[in-house]
Amino acid sequence: MDNEHMLLELDHISKIYGDLHAVDDLSLTVPQGQWLAIVGSSGSGKTTLMNMIGCMDTPSKGSVMLEGRRLEDLNARQLADVRKNMIGLVFQKFYLVPHLTAVENVMVAQYYHSVVDEKQAMEAGELFGEEAQEGDADDYQTTLNIVHELYRYRDRFRLLLERSQGSSMEGAVDEIVRICEGHYRMLADMMQQHIGGEKISHDVIHWIAHMQIDVFVYAVTHIDTEAEAVRYMGHAVKYMVCGWYGMFGVTPDTVGQ
Repeated sequence: MDNEHMLLELDHISKIYGDLHAVDDLSLTVPQGQWLAIVGSSGSGKTTLMNMIGCMDTPSKGSVMLEGRRLEDLNARQLADVRKNMIGLVFQKFYLVPHLTAVENVMVAQYYHSVVDEKQAMEAGELFGEEAQEGDADDYQTTLNIVHELYRYRDRFRLLLERSQGSSMEGAVDEIVRICEGHYRMLADMMQQHIGGEKISHDVIHWIAHMQIDVFVYAVTHIDTEAEAVRYMGHAVKYMVCGWYGMFGVTPDTVGQ
């Protein structure tokens, strides 16, 4: 088919984390108007692939081309424009702004398209109202799940953290921090647009991402039991949430109001 009518082209893309090849030398093309379903077992690389197609992550090797534009050639502003106007991702989790109501979360998305309509947001909010209330519980359960897995394989994680220097896994923690930076950058920009205030610098975002990962690293390397780690995480998360809100002039007394 003529390349002018090609929507998506993946050219030998791979995503590599140390010795793990989450996506390995994948090539495919999707013409305009074609539907494509990607099916695979848990851990087979589907989410990693969608993150690369959706400008949420970059391939370690290969090229992603969307409507004739090579994504690796685009700067941060151009990639944000692609995410805004060309790609729609429905995440497995809600990823709502915690202190905003369901309607306000919908209006944040409208803001990015310069159309803020509270009535439309209310109508959309009614469609997922009950599900949105479950978001906080899901986020807390996710934290518990992470702690559980860290302690289930604690010896392996400690080996990775303390003995990986000089190996192919030496940069694993830095790669996780980099991924967290991307998520925090998007969330900070969204909150700044909605609430106002000064734009959060890259250095601050980098420090926040490091701090979040350091919370888990400290638990694995210094706290002996999973139960103690859960209590520790509860205090650490409260501290980080209050600090995050504080950057935007929102105090715990005004959260949710």
